[in-house]
Amino acid sequence: IWKYSNSQWSRFGEYKVSGYDRTNINYFDGTSGYNIYGVGFADVYNSNKGKGIILRYDGADWKLIYITETRFSFETVAVEIKSNVLVMSGTVYDPSGFIAKVYCWNGVELKELISGSGYSFVTKLGDEIFATLNSKIFIYADKNLILWKDNSGTGIYGNIICGRSRNDFFIGSSDGIVEKSKVSQ
Repeated sequence: IWKYSNSQWSRFGEYKVSGYDRTNINYFDGTSGYNIYGVGFADVYNSNKGKGIILRYDGADWKLIYITETRFSFETVAVEIKSNVLVMSGTVYDPSGFIAKVYCWNGVELKELISGSGYSFVTKLGDEIFATLNSKIFIYADKNLILWKDNSGTGIYGNIICGRSRNDFFIGSSDGIVEKSKVSQ
């Protein structure tokens, strides 16, 4: 992990998971400089051994958090400000194809919220967390995902890129980047 301070980058630390060759951290989010999470995976080269990982920064150091072992690569994370619940997306690499999943983790339980073929993504817009699965957009509420917009047949395939709120964001489509006003109402 690298840290930017006083106009320069420096190596902060290297974090390895015991029994695995590689640790990859894909995405970060937090509620303060003392509560930052990183998600990703650890695996063994040239094997099927791998698992999803969560790390937490407490303002001084990064620590690996124990979660139920799952053959899953966490790819994005958003931390709910009120409850400190993590909402995470990722992929299971199955011989029949990629399986996209969204989980939440409350510090104790890792709960699967949705699963399907394709690709999922999680992002925070203002204080709300949104998850996408292909052309559908879900809003997170109390350890559940609620369908917010179904863009099936429109060329909009999900993956909210960035934004400030549910009324002001950009999303991916077959035509490139689309502004919120083009998303089905």
